Amino acid sequence: MSDPTGSFEFVDSHQPPLTAGDHKITARLTIKSKHEADDSRYKFDESFGEVTKNISISGPRFSLSPKEIYTLFPPPGSLGDHANVLPHIVLTRSTLPWERHPWRDAPETLSDKDKWKRSVSWLALLAFHAEEEVKVSEPPLRELSEYSKMEDSHFPEIEIEMAQSLEDKLTVLDVKRGKVESILPSAEQLHLLSHVRHCKDAGQTVKSDPAVIMANRLPKPKGATTVHLVSLEKRYNGDGTFDFLGAGDNDFIRFVSLKSWQFSCLKPEHTFTELLKGLKSNTLQLPYPPRNSDEKNPEAKNNLQMGRIPLKHQTRSGQETLSWYGGPLAPGPGSGLTLPQPVRTADNLLRYNPTLGMVDVSYAAAWELGRLLMLRNKNASVALFNWKRCCTQGRKAQDKTGPHCCPDHLPFQGEQRRFDFPLDWFAGLACLGNVPFNYLVPDEKMLPRESIRFFQVDPIWIDCLIDGAFSIGSVTHEECMCDCDNRNAELGEVKKPQSGFLLRSEVVAGWPDLQIDGYETVLEGGDPSPPSQDTFKPKTLSKNVLMCLFDKVVHTVDIHLPPEVLHFGFKKESDGSYSKQAGEVYHEILPGQTVNIQRLATDLSAETSAKFAAAMIDGPPRVRFKIGQ
Repeated sequence: MSDPTGSFEFVDSHQPPLTAGDHKITARLTIKSKHEADDSRYKFDESFGEVTKNISISGPRFSLSPKEIYTLFPPPGSLGDHANVLPHIVLTRSTLPWERHPWRDAPETLSDKDKWKRSVSWLALLAFHAEEEVKVSEPPLRELSEYSKMEDSHFPEIEIEMAQSLEDKLTVLDVKRGKVESILPSAEQLHLLSHVRHCKDAGQTVKSDPAVIMANRLPKPKGATTVHLVSLEKRYNGDGTFDFLGAGDNDFIRFVSLKSWQFSCLKPEHTFTELLKGLKSNTLQLPYPPRNSDEKNPEAKNNLQMGRIPLKHQTRSGQETLSWYGGPLAPGPGSGLTLPQPVRTADNLLRYNPTLGMVDVSYAAAWELGRLLMLRNKNASVALFNWKRCCTQGRKAQDKTGPHCCPDHLPFQGEQRRFDFPLDWFAGLACLGNVPFNYLVPDEKMLPRESIRFFQVDPIWIDCLIDGAFSIGSVTHEECMCDCDNRNAELGEVKKPQSGFLLRSEVVAGWPDLQIDGYETVLEGGDPSPPSQDTFKPKTLSKNVLMCLFDKVVHTVDIHLPPEVLHFGFKKESDGSYSKQAGEVYHEILPGQTVNIQRLATDLSAETSAKFAAAMIDGPPRVRFKIGQ
């Protein structure tokens, strides 16, 4: 399958060279003559003593690090209607589901006809509805080890590996056999419920290969569902059945949970598509004029339409007044003003409006903010100072007639030491890196909840920000003028954004790694997507606020999910049931039910996990915004 920037393929499994756990390595040396000779003096066959070493391959066993998890679906805490989708987890490391095995006997002892069992995952997703009895506790590993040796225990005896401590905390589930038996997948189903995705870029180079594990049970409509990623290490017999260790229907079976999350299927409007379609779309400005502004005044109205707002301003003399402020994110094109640069103080960038009797501090605030951001970053400020000093020394060394020239007969005429210019820091600053949020959005009403606000970047504001940062270490007028030339020479190729948008929504927290495409032309809903513009990496400003910048002025924006988070869904029928159809094969399932994965795979003619995943995918949705419409 492919997406606009590349392609991806499904693979059954990715076997690691060695499984996790303790291993013994034995080495022996044997020297033998290569050719037989009549003379016994040239015959040599001798073995030396063997050496055995114990090694431990460290790997997750009782818990998962957050960095091992790419995404969870449905999103934790989600309220959307996901009752037609199989919950799943996407893992960043492709070998993780096969770094251990679920068999009581080692996979090496399996016969050739059972080779498929070596690709069965030791991890499974179990989905429980809110009313089902599940006991969750967090004992230390010591207690789990002792529990496995009790006579009435229904957890297999475990061996503590060298990389583990008896005091390690873990999460365990205790579920009655009668309940867990109805939702626990068989070994054949486990084989179908995990796979790997090779995601490739436009050059067909693998950029990621996440592993995916699916649950075999649909969430319950209008209720909460809790999903646990449990370990099934050494829990299955050779015939593919789960070993309940002689437990009765009302006896509890214990599992180790490596990760869990909860969501509810309550509101259809809380799905990915409906959340985006329900966003309040506009440009970045106040939805209505402040009370203290005169709406009839054209100057004030123009300032408000350009995204500026009146804020309290304390002057140098201590007086309090109101002044206009506007950030770098404007509702439309910049004003095209010409400001003096470089400047030596922020006061040089204050602009007084005699009609309103008010001062605009927008560019002065940007200049002063640039200075503060540079001073806060010790590495960047020291690098800039050393670079400037090096430039000054080099300029004076070349001046043979000035008052500060260095005569030829004096020492230290060699090549001056060079210092690198902090170009990366300035490039990040040009993309508004580290700029406080209240400088970008001075009033919360500009960006209400569940809204998207489009803007164009004011290039003058960015120039003032950079000029303020560059001014550090310059005192005299001569130094300021040299700064202007040096800055233009060093930063002339820095890429600056021209437009973008701010998104404040549950989508940001619930669906990480949103894919965003921007286009210079206005596209209709059914128009094919042309090659997208270069996009600066979207930046998450808070849990539910995201900023995206483009290097061109865009008029159409598409937001969608990457192929790594394709979902596995069923079609909702009018009677409330769900179905999956491939060709002439029709498979029906009731809400909240456990899916017979083997039968479904047979109906879909998918005998491998890769083919099953391809048949079950529900393509990532795409929502299009046309700016100004």
